[in-house]
Amino acid sequence: MLPFIAAGLSLSNRHTAETSLQTELLAPTPTFSWSCKSHDEGRTGYTSEHTGPSDFTDGPAWRHSLISETMAIAAYASPVIDHENNIYAFGTMGPITKWAPNGTVLWTNEKLYPTYGAIAPVLHKRKDGKMSLVGARSSGGAIFAVDIATGKLLYQSDFATSGKDSSAWMLSAADGIAVVPSSSTGGPLDTFNGVDLETGKFLWNYTWTYDKGGYNIMVAIKVNKAGVSTALVQDPGGGVHAMNLHTGKLLWKNTEMWTKVPSFTTAGCLITGETVVCGSNQPPPQPVIGSHPAQMKTVDELTTWRAYWKIGGVVHAHSLVDGKTLWVRKTRLPVNAGGAAANGIFYYGAGPNAPGSGPPEGDRMPWHGAMEAIDIATGKVLWSTPTHTLVGYISPRANGATPSNIECEPDAFPNPSVGADGTVYHGWHAGLVYALNGTTGAIKSIYPIGNGMQGNPAIGDGLVAFLTCNELVVFRS
Repeated sequence: MLPFIAAGLSLSNRHTAETSLQTELLAPTPTFSWSCKSHDEGRTGYTSEHTGPSDFTDGPAWRHSLISETMAIAAYASPVIDHENNIYAFGTMGPITKWAPNGTVLWTNEKLYPTYGAIAPVLHKRKDGKMSLVGARSSGGAIFAVDIATGKLLYQSDFATSGKDSSAWMLSAADGIAVVPSSSTGGPLDTFNGVDLETGKFLWNYTWTYDKGGYNIMVAIKVNKAGVSTALVQDPGGGVHAMNLHTGKLLWKNTEMWTKVPSFTTAGCLITGETVVCGSNQPPPQPVIGSHPAQMKTVDELTTWRAYWKIGGVVHAHSLVDGKTLWVRKTRLPVNAGGAAANGIFYYGAGPNAPGSGPPEGDRMPWHGAMEAIDIATGKVLWSTPTHTLVGYISPRANGATPSNIECEPDAFPNPSVGADGTVYHGWHAGLVYALNGTTGAIKSIYPIGNGMQGNPAIGDGLVAFLTCNELVVFRS
């Protein structure tokens, strides 16, 4: 019996169509070069596949301004890179843009502004075969996805109460589930929502007991196909909360940092193997009360400012299985950003954040920091490389940016990134980018990029992309 042949389709064409369909169905899922902030769902910041340039002598291959009247500032944004080395980036408020590796703008979507400010999105291959870029509203409680081929909206879903903090932009996703922060009260971010990554449908939520809210919340995920997958987050006091990725049920909670070294941090945790490594802070010295300039109370502003410089940091490690503390290492400078992990080493930047108003008038204290490395197995400090100093401000206005009210003050370090060759990339708010030897901490190259940044550098095939306060800057091998 002859097989059924659809009308208008010859046997040869039918065979070609079937072969094409089979090829499409059997095609492996593409490996994105840098799928989210800090590369992967565990937030390791490490790629074993790609190496970026380690010599910045010739300067950037290209740079693209992101400042316009609709995009106010891009300081906190982290670019992502797809399987074809195309780069995607948001501003804190503004459109999504896709660039080819050579800097050509492929598309821009301005229709989501100002509803969404998803500056740390996730690349995702959908069940229908489309590649999508998924982001979360900066105030929490909402998620959306766009087709990376066209930039067109695939879906958007408002599923929970947004908060007063505009820092819920660090979407995390794995195994078909996105984890998005929101607020249980309409105030500080304190709730985590599991959402279907394909549709935006709400699945579960977990509200932590930390009573001081959340800020710059970054969830790390460990998928376990044979058991329970974990979604893990650090609260600003240094407490660590582990949830079941598929149900939201609390697996364990470690709040030792609340009492041992209570303080405020905007840092987070990463997962490497079966170990969780986090950064947080030590309490400030007396007579200062509070651990952030906005919370401090002293007799005068200058005393507050100088006392803030004396706050130290903490790096702490825990078992992913039960949260047991493995070691705690105090650092000379505060830790306000997440780290990276590669080859048994935890890399991080240390240095105080600036208060929103900057230093008191007339205070010319140099702004400084350090790029450091710790052995993950023991907690031993391996090396510390000081940054160059900054006095005053780094302002995009000096580089031709508009609108005129934009400033980029010193702030937290970006999360570092590590290439396959062990090169560690750091951005620094003094307007500099560094490439370091990951084994020794020696500076391999440094470039005066001219603007501050907080976004995580993204490594692609032969390139590294930095998103500063006002532009995307790409170095290529």
